[in-house]
Amino acid sequence: MDEKIINNRGHELGTFLGRKFLQVMLFIFVCEQIANFFYRYVLIPILTNVMMVSDIRLQSESITGSLMLIVKPLWTLISELFPFFISNPVTQWVNGHSNAVFSAPQFIQQHGPLMIRLYYMTIVMLLLMQLLVALVPYLVAGWWYIHTISTKMHELREEDARIKADFDKRRNLLFSDITHDIKTPITSIVGYSKAMTDGLVTDPEKRDDYLRTIYSKSLRISELINMLFEFVKLDSDGFRLHMEELDLAELVRENVIMLLEDYDDKNIDLDIDVPEETCMVQADRIQMSRVVTNLLTNSIRYISDGHQVQVLMEVLQKGGHALYRVSVADDGLPIEEDFAKTIFDPFSRSDAARQTTSGGSGLGLSIAHKVAEMHGGELRLDLQYGHGYEKAFVLEVPGITEEKAE
Repeated sequence: MDEKIINNRGHELGTFLGRKFLQVMLFIFVCEQIANFFYRYVLIPILTNVMMVSDIRLQSESITGSLMLIVKPLWTLISELFPFFISNPVTQWVNGHSNAVFSAPQFIQQHGPLMIRLYYMTIVMLLLMQLLVALVPYLVAGWWYIHTISTKMHELREEDARIKADFDKRRNLLFSDITHDIKTPITSIVGYSKAMTDGLVTDPEKRDDYLRTIYSKSLRISELINMLFEFVKLDSDGFRLHMEELDLAELVRENVIMLLEDYDDKNIDLDIDVPEETCMVQADRIQMSRVVTNLLTNSIRYISDGHQVQVLMEVLQKGGHALYRVSVADDGLPIEEDFAKTIFDPFSRSDAARQTTSGGSGLGLSIAHKVAEMHGGELRLDLQYGHGYEKAFVLEVPGITEEKAE
C-alpha cells in the first residue's frame, strides 16, 4: 500500500479513536453526576432510615467515595451475623476510609428471626442496587466502545480489500500495457530479421531499411526497459533521494540548452522566461532534472513543426515561503478531458500516441509526477493556461526557507 495512504489511514484511525474515547469519558462523567445525585438524595436517605445509619460524612462525593457505603455496611452485617469473620485490620481499614457511623437497629432485638432475615435481605438488595448503579455506566461505555471499534475495524478491512482489488486491477493493466508495448517492436524485429536471414531481402537499400527499423525498434525496447526500471526503482524500499541545495532556475536553463537543437530541428518557436536571480531548492539534481527534461521532451514530441512552446518560471509566495513554478506550455493539439484525468498514470497514452512510433512509453509523466511529490512539490496539467497556448504542464517546488539556508 502507498506510504501516503498508510499515513492518512493512521491519522484517520487515531482521530477516530481519540474522538470515541472522549465520548466515552463524557458519558461516564454525566452518569457519575446522575449517580451522585441518586446517592445523595435517594439512596443515602433510604439507608439512613432503614439501617439507622447516623453521622454520614463521606470523604468524597464521587462514585469511589460513595462505594464505601457498600463496603462498610456489608462488613458490619457480616460481623454481626458471623462474628468469627471479624478481622481487626480489615475493620480498621474500612473505618478509616469512611466517616459513616453505623448503629445496630433496635428492632432486631425486638423481632424474631424471620423479620431479621427480611431486614438483611432488604439491606442486601439496596446495596446491590447501589453497586449496579455504580457499574452500569462503565459496562455500557465499555460495550459501546468495543462495538464501535469493531465496526470501524470491519470498515477498514473492507476498504483495504477494495484498495487491494483496485491495486490488483491496476497492476494487471500495467502488465498488459508492458506486454503490449514490448511485444509490438519485438514482433517487428523478429519479422524483419527472419526475412533477412531467409534471404528474402536482396535489395541493398531495402536491407538497409530493415536494419534501420530493427535498430529503432531495439532502441524503443531499451528506452521502455530503462523507463520501467526507473518507475519501479522509485517505489522500492531502498531508494532514497540525494538531496542538495541547487539553483532551480539554472537547472531549467541547462536542460533547455541541451534540447535547443531538437527544438530547432522541428522549427519550434521557443519562448524562455527564467529569472536571472538564484532560486534555491532542496532537491535531488538527477531526479529533478529528469522531471524538467521529461516536460521539455513532451513539448517536442507531441506537437507539429512550426508551433510555439513557452518555458516560464515564476517566483511565488506560499505560507510566507518561496514557491517556484515552472510551466511548459504549447499551442499544439488540445488534450481530451477524459485522457487528462489519467495522464499521470503509468502507461497512460492517448490513442493517437499509441499508434505512432515516435510516441513515448507512457511512463515519463508518471515518473515525473511521483518525483515531484517526493520533493514536496506538485506536477499538474493545466488545460486553461491561456496566453495563446492550448495547455501547460505546471511544476511547483517549494523553495528553501531562511532557517534551512542557515
